Amino acid sequence: RKVLYVDDEASLLSSFVSLMRKQNVQTAVLNDSRNIETILQEGGPFAVVLSDQRMPVVDGVAVLERVARLYPDTVRVMVTGYADHNDT
Repeated sequence: RKVLYVDDEASLLSSFVSLMRKQNVQTAVLNDSRNIETILQEGGPFAVVLSDQRMPVVDGVAVLERVARLYPDTVRVMVTGYADHNDT
């Protein structure tokens, strides 16, 4: 069981690793979404990939699309702290 979390915020990645230490899960993190292809090919497949939505260069949608292309059975989860308060 391997989980990958992609986010450009180092503090969130650190918190995730700390939380996952208590689980029986192999955890990987990536803070530069431009390297998603490399980590997927070298470290994959992952059971679950979580990705922040808002990142520079390669956003979360593109990250998860790349995951789906290489590993269609991988569970993909979009994570974001962004909210549009105009939505009702």
